[in-house]
Amino acid sequence: MVLMGPALRALRLACPSAHIALQVRPLVQALMERHPHVDEVTPWEKHAGARRGMLDVARGLRRRSFDAAVVWHPTSVSSAATAWLARIPVRVGSRVSGRGLFLTRSCPAPTGHETSRYMRPLELLGISPSALADTDTYFWHDDGDRAFAAGLFAEHELGGPTVGMHLASTWLTKRWEPGRFAAVARSLAEAGARVLVTGAASDGPLRDAFMHEARSVDVVDAVGRCDLFGLAALIERCDAYVTVDSGPMHIAAAVGTPVVALFGPTDPARHGPVGAGHSIAQASSPCRPCYRRSCGIRDKNLCMRSVEPEDVASRARRAIAQDDGRPE
Repeated sequence: MVLMGPALRALRLACPSAHIALQVRPLVQALMERHPHVDEVTPWEKHAGARRGMLDVARGLRRRSFDAAVVWHPTSVSSAATAWLARIPVRVGSRVSGRGLFLTRSCPAPTGHETSRYMRPLELLGISPSALADTDTYFWHDDGDRAFAAGLFAEHELGGPTVGMHLASTWLTKRWEPGRFAAVARSLAEAGARVLVTGAASDGPLRDAFMHEARSVDVVDAVGRCDLFGLAALIERCDAYVTVDSGPMHIAAAVGTPVVALFGPTDPARHGPVGAGHSIAQASSPCRPCYRRSCGIRDKNLCMRSVEPEDVASRARRAIAQDDGRPE
């Protein structure tokens, strides 16, 4: 959702009086309801073969008489078909998987970074390429979220260099072993930095394994302490953020915190953090990027296991050194 932000901003600037409505997975509904460029958010839980659900969604859209639909999903045929069934007069998106049949204007699947995938369909609406040039990401937390973060930093006396760490990813193949994160934490602590570990409540088992391995380090545990808005505010106060390829990685880049991003099965040229000052620790495995959620070779997750803790720690130390000051 963070990578969609530049496109939403461009759409709002091009159509300032438009009513912009998003259909999203229920998981991100609350996140997008606070988005500054979105007027309405409705959830759509897709299930394989749920034709009746698609027809119900199409009927609801048809009653609303929308003028245009942007199909931003990278591969979904049902999203394009639903816009067609809703008889929305202008339907734009990429023509992957034959779904161009359901669109009035289509383009090839965009290449390059994911931000371009969101931007390219807007050209089909007549928005000039120059208006789509700003691909900087941003996040939409507020002063209340920043007050929460300030309180947590004060509670744990985080006044010096602080490095955030995010351990989790929904893809098992993107994960790095907790013991390796712990080795980075020990190296950073020896260099005088504090470590703040972040994550959702469901990341508790990973957190516990990490805390056991890093038991000699004074780690601040913020796992399960806040929502994504509070997380953004916490990361904003960090001097660097060490993370696997994940949503929080993009949040960190969006709030301007230097990121040390660990990449294995995915390609940073396509999914890396946006902006300057970030560092990519990636393996040289010949099988990557594979974009597989389960490793297809005998030596499981070779690509992630090839990323060395000392390299990651060194990158984090350099990120701290280059940082020109975080919010107090």
